[in-house]
Amino acid sequence: MVRKKRKTTVNYLVKTRGLASSSLPLPVDIRDIDLPTAGSVRLAVSTTPDTAANLELNLEELYGNLVQAPDTYAQLKVLQLFRSHLKLVITAAATIQTLPDSTQTTFWQVAQDSFRFIFRLYLHPSMKAMRKTILPILDSLSLYDATFPALVASTGSSIGDIIVSEVTRFLDVVLAQSSDLDATIPLDQILALCEYSTATELLWVLHHTLKSTYLVQLVEYCNDQLRLIAAPIVSYHGQHDVAAGASSTDNDDDDTQPSEVVVASERCLGVLKSVIILCTAADKPSTLRLMDPPVPSESSSQSSLVGSLEHFVTQSLVLLATSAVHKDLVTTVGLATTLLLKVHVLEAKVTANVELTYVQGMSSWLLGDGSRSLPLMPLDTMTSLSAMPKLALYRGFLNSITDHSFLHQEPPAPILVEVLFTTVLSHCHSAHLTVRMYAFQVLEMFLRRIVQQPVLVLTTNTVYALLDTILLNWEHPAKKINQFMAPMFTHVVAVLGLDAAFDWPAMLRRLLLQPEQHRSKYIALGILLPKLDAVSLLDQHPTLLHGVLSAVGNQEVAASAASLFVQLLEALRRATSTTTHTPDLIAWSKWWVDAVVDALLNSDTHLRLRIATYVLPILVKSEPASVAILLEAARLRPDSDARLWTLLELVKCARKIMLEPPTLTTDEINFGLTHASGDIRMAAYDMLCTSLKTTSLPSESDIAFVQTFLLSSAKSIATSLRMKLIIGLKATLLRIREGARKTCRRDATASEHLALQFPAWLEGFVVSCITPSATPQRLTMGLEVFQLYTQIFDNPPSLHTPAITNALLNAMISCWDRVRTLSYSILETFPSPLPGYELGLDTLFDWALTLCCSPRQRESDAGAHFMRLLYKQHVHLTFLPSPRTPQ
Repeated sequence: MVRKKRKTTVNYLVKTRGLASSSLPLPVDIRDIDLPTAGSVRLAVSTTPDTAANLELNLEELYGNLVQAPDTYAQLKVLQLFRSHLKLVITAAATIQTLPDSTQTTFWQVAQDSFRFIFRLYLHPSMKAMRKTILPILDSLSLYDATFPALVASTGSSIGDIIVSEVTRFLDVVLAQSSDLDATIPLDQILALCEYSTATELLWVLHHTLKSTYLVQLVEYCNDQLRLIAAPIVSYHGQHDVAAGASSTDNDDDDTQPSEVVVASERCLGVLKSVIILCTAADKPSTLRLMDPPVPSESSSQSSLVGSLEHFVTQSLVLLATSAVHKDLVTTVGLATTLLLKVHVLEAKVTANVELTYVQGMSSWLLGDGSRSLPLMPLDTMTSLSAMPKLALYRGFLNSITDHSFLHQEPPAPILVEVLFTTVLSHCHSAHLTVRMYAFQVLEMFLRRIVQQPVLVLTTNTVYALLDTILLNWEHPAKKINQFMAPMFTHVVAVLGLDAAFDWPAMLRRLLLQPEQHRSKYIALGILLPKLDAVSLLDQHPTLLHGVLSAVGNQEVAASAASLFVQLLEALRRATSTTTHTPDLIAWSKWWVDAVVDALLNSDTHLRLRIATYVLPILVKSEPASVAILLEAARLRPDSDARLWTLLELVKCARKIMLEPPTLTTDEINFGLTHASGDIRMAAYDMLCTSLKTTSLPSESDIAFVQTFLLSSAKSIATSLRMKLIIGLKATLLRIREGARKTCRRDATASEHLALQFPAWLEGFVVSCITPSATPQRLTMGLEVFQLYTQIFDNPPSLHTPAITNALLNAMISCWDRVRTLSYSILETFPSPLPGYELGLDTLFDWALTLCCSPRQRESDAGAHFMRLLYKQHVHLTFLPSPRTPQ
């Protein structure tokens, strides 16, 4: 029985609409969206005097393209193309206004119908993922009233009238629904409506001018939904906080689960975002042009809105009082509460100066004794809130006032921003990491606003208190806290820059008192450095560079200290720049050469290595001439092992970065290659193998030196150095392989180059290392070189001989695990049958079987390797039956 293939939607679209792949997102079905008309208009437009084109706006074609699109991406392209046509209409407005009246009338009707269709498309639930693309189309259509005022006057209708019609039509449907029904989709549509700024502006115009109740109904609807959605959060708080000391009941099924709280929090965010957008548009001037406005209502919507706002604020305070609210929701509730209170003051019309009344009432409620707080803001509310909700209200209050209100002062108290700042700063010492981190985030928002002031509005004592708090938390073990201190300190420096007479050296002295092992010292100095004179800094603190380089030896602060050192060098370069290059280089280098050479010649090996790793590459990359200066300064120092290592590291770093690096003498290189210290030998070897020219052949002298190193180090070499040897040899062999290509040869004598003979020499070296008499260290190195050589040169047949096969088989029974593994890996790459065993592998099978039965671990392991090898070449075992031939 053959199962019939199921006809899925994806397969259907692949066949009927040309969907390229079933992995692409399916198109959105928009067939249930009403198309107002199927109108179209063709416009002869001209954006410049020399260009002319025909632009067609066809709603029926737009609708058909969206319906027949094979996937979501195709629908997005259709919408983007339609938006480009609408923007072109605005650009060519002068040309369109010269067209015949009938054409302009048709165009205006098509534009209005386009808005109706796009607006319905925008609010449709299935188009949620495309709203970011549709919203700019609505914004473009909203500009048509201002672009074509003559058409608005002649036709007696505007896009604003269409906006009123569509918005009220949508709200009539949504607000008529029962609040008990699932409102997930309507709330998402309301948020989309509020994100369309013209619609939000329209709601306030209808409320203030026409006394419409749509805004009041919308706020009440959001309040009702917020109360229903937040019920699991309030219930969870009551179960786990209010009744924490009560005995637990056995009926756990009725308890609110944490997953319900998470879902409720996400849904609350959408409702609150809608209200926040509505509140921010309350006092914005309107640009809407209504030719046929609705009839004004006789009911008083003003008092109704005030009552709705009070209910919403009460519900927001209930949310703030719970402890099950995560940080994002707390922040959103705090901002929504403060904005609602501001709109409440605006709508209540208590005084003419709304901003001053709001600032006085909020500051008295949040920070004072409550003597001036409004009736809606009782004092006991703040005392009952925990730290996070209080910080959220401070943050919301900051975002709801103007920059001028920062300077509000109630004598004898300091200015408002000073009081707010010190209040939030006290929470930066909280034992709870979440509260501490949130307090720093609120302070960062304060600093972003303060830096926009023309002068410094904070006192010096407050700034220094913040600085001490930042330096203290910079070394906090929590990563999310200590990483936040760098941007905080950057904001502090920017704020202090508002004071032209600020004492920067005093802050410098405070930073220099930080312990050497604190990363904050070096990061903060790097941020502060642009405010200081580098030359004066080093004159007053001559040991600063030495201290910074010494700190590079500490693994915890190595990267930060190296970064500060480079910043100091760049500042010195700018300070000592002259018109000619030579005096500039000399004046610049005198500041740092001795410090760098002293660090490289230090007896601390870890410090020297980190200087070579972190400092030298950046220094050489910024100024290649510094290598010669450092080499000259190092050669003037007494002869020592550290001096030789320094010379080798300098040249190695130069060879990585420079096309024409300086060189060392033959005696210095030979002495380094044959030195008693393995680190110095490896430094010399790395220097020879390193080169920026990755496709050119190594020089004859480099090849000769590499051969010398391999011969001198083959007998005994440490494991760590052996790994570095393989890395360097790999770079050399890759250069030889690439340079040996015909396309890479630069001259006719390249075929006779010593580098091309190096692979043959290396083969002989490998054979000498894997002989039965070789020491384990020599054998291991030989096998690793063998494996590398076969990988780069793709199994050269010159090494596939019976003698080498037997040598590798003997190595497979070595007592060293590494030797056995390497031997097996190399033999795996050999051709089949194994060289020397063309007549059969039966003897090897007997040997392998004997080893597998051995009680000794190394012998049984060797037998297992043999069996794995024979399994891959089982066709050459003669005692196995021959495979049957097909009949």
